[in-house]
Amino acid sequence: MNRIKKVSIKGLIISIFVLLMPLFAYAETTVTIDGATSVSPGDEVEFTIKLSELQVGVANTFNAEVNFDTNVLTFKEIKPTGKWITTSTAGSSPKAISIACEDSDCGKEVGKLVFKVKDKPKATTAKITFKNVNIDLAGEIEQKEEITKSITIKSSDATLSSIKVNDVQIDGFAADTYTYDVSVTGDVATAKITTTTTSSKATYKTGFGPRTVNLEYGNNTIKITVISESGTELTYDINITREDTRSSDATLSGITIDGTALDTFKSNKYKYTVKKYKAETVKIEAITNDPNAKAEVQGPEKLLAGENEFKIVVTSEKGEKATYTVIINNLDKNISKMLKSLTIKGYNINFDKNNYQYKINYNRTKFEDLKIYFTTVSPDDEVSVVMKPDINNNKDLIKDLHPGDEIEIVITGIDGESSKYTIVIEKDKRVSFFLIFELFLIFVILIVIAVIWIKRKKEENKEVTPVKVDKEEKKETEEKKLVAEPRRERRRSGELPKTEEDPELEMTKELTTKELKL
Repeated sequence: MNRIKKVSIKGLIISIFVLLMPLFAYAETTVTIDGATSVSPGDEVEFTIKLSELQVGVANTFNAEVNFDTNVLTFKEIKPTGKWITTSTAGSSPKAISIACEDSDCGKEVGKLVFKVKDKPKATTAKITFKNVNIDLAGEIEQKEEITKSITIKSSDATLSSIKVNDVQIDGFAADTYTYDVSVTGDVATAKITTTTTSSKATYKTGFGPRTVNLEYGNNTIKITVISESGTELTYDINITREDTRSSDATLSGITIDGTALDTFKSNKYKYTVKKYKAETVKIEAITNDPNAKAEVQGPEKLLAGENEFKIVVTSEKGEKATYTVIINNLDKNISKMLKSLTIKGYNINFDKNNYQYKINYNRTKFEDLKIYFTTVSPDDEVSVVMKPDINNNKDLIKDLHPGDEIEIVITGIDGESSKYTIVIEKDKRVSFFLIFELFLIFVILIVIAVIWIKRKKEENKEVTPVKVDKEEKKETEEKKLVAEPRRERRRSGELPKTEEDPELEMTKELTTKELKL
């Protein structure tokens, strides 16, 4: 009984299959064509042909006429799938194709049609139309409706339509010009870059779109990279030159060592040596000429005995550098606080460095030009000397000096210890040699004057009598001349002979003799 039941069920299944085979053989076959709907210029795009049904073990054929936009697309290749084969080739539109399979198991995917989008398509959309589509299934031809596939061509426009720097349009801008030069003043520290893409579908590369950037002095290159819808990139270079008005002054105006300014400092002198005494640390400070410059002190934290080198690196606002060197000579020896020499103008003090007190006599004449000269046993960078009052540098202080006052010379070593030399001003009790000489000279001059005066008086008394005689004789002579005058006239006229004794001549001789005696 069971055996009969099993046979009946098997026969029933076979009977049903035989009855349904015609239905499978003549079921309607659908055709689908799959492919991209959005492509970029230069891309290759494939459209896959699929059938919903096949006749197994018999020949199957797909036939169609392919139409496409040649301004956008190029038909490159037919690629049958699996055991499907074709003798058709790609080409211009329209193009008839036929793909067949005679194998018992061809598969429902017939093949692929390969198209290439032109690099510079003349339209942004394109259509691929399959006309006269039919399927030959073991001699049964099924005619299909026209199948159309539409594709959109992505924009390859990655240009800009505008570039602004700090809200000002760049001069001479053009979409196909990719490099620009812009200059700004030194006080402009940032630049806001604003751009607009020609295509609304274009985007910017991350980090290379519109933005605000900090400007360094000199040249700054800002890149704006635009990515088109199709993925192409285009970069614009904006060279912004910021005027460099920064100072290049990398000099110092002073250096202080433990709060004390270097008295030998000069801006153009870059090396110094300073002596310290058994110091453990030192504080060096640098003052820049330009407040925008920076100074960095580099050196050991703790001082060793001997020389310790410190570097002061000065960086100008513009970035230029200069280096000053300070050598700290850390001494570990006795520092002499004695004078090597001491002289006082106008005085002989017999200086002895071990004698710390000297006396000078007060003399107003000498003090008007008073000056004290001294040198120390130790060099100047190991000791400092202070004179009180400092008459060498202030002559007015001399007027305040009187007997009983003192002038102090204090010598202080870098070890902190001091010594003092004292000059005591005493009253001058000595008699001045020059005063005695002056008085003697005056006395001699008075005696000489007196002697001259007495001598002149005596001579005047002696000359009184001769003067009177002369007057009387002169009168007598005048009278005789009056008497003799007529006789001269007569002799000249020839009335009297020249040889005759002439009383007038005799008188003249007599007068002449007397005058000579006188």
